[in-house]
Amino acid sequence: MVLSKKELRALLKVPTTVEQAKQIKRRCEGLLEFMLKMKDNWAAIRAKTYKGFTTYEGVIGCPHCEETPTHHRMRQCDKCAWVNYPNKSGGLACYSAKFGGITIEEVRCLRYWTKRESAFVNRLVNSPFSALLACIRFLRGYIEWAVAVIKKGGVG
Repeated sequence: MVLSKKELRALLKVPTTVEQAKQIKRRCEGLLEFMLKMKDNWAAIRAKTYKGFTTYEGVIGCPHCEETPTHHRMRQCDKCAWVNYPNKSGGLACYSAKFGGITIEEVRCLRYWTKRESAFVNRLVNSPFSALLACIRFLRGYIEWAVAVIKKGGVG
């Protein structure tokens, strides 16, 4: 289990349907699969001898952003379900949410948008191995939250 009880309680305040949770789970599973492949090839990536792709582009996106389609362009975060997350940072609530003690801002290599998601391992090449492990932990926590929402039949 990656999420603390406190983190899960806070995350379960974000209204999320079962369908949204399934979308989030699919999105994060694709990213996690990619990050685990990067972990297995880390030495070659650092040595710049890895022959595979170090960027992942998915087309699942964020279901909460879909509800407020002008969300990122016009910063209409006040209409997003994430306003229910206890955000003390003052920034975007979804970006300050902790999954396994880590925020998306801290992992630096992952991003989500309305209709897509990306992982940029090249942003980690000069980082310690722990930075890659933080991305993996973050994604596992996100998946854990989505599974909890599905088991509850949705929240909100």
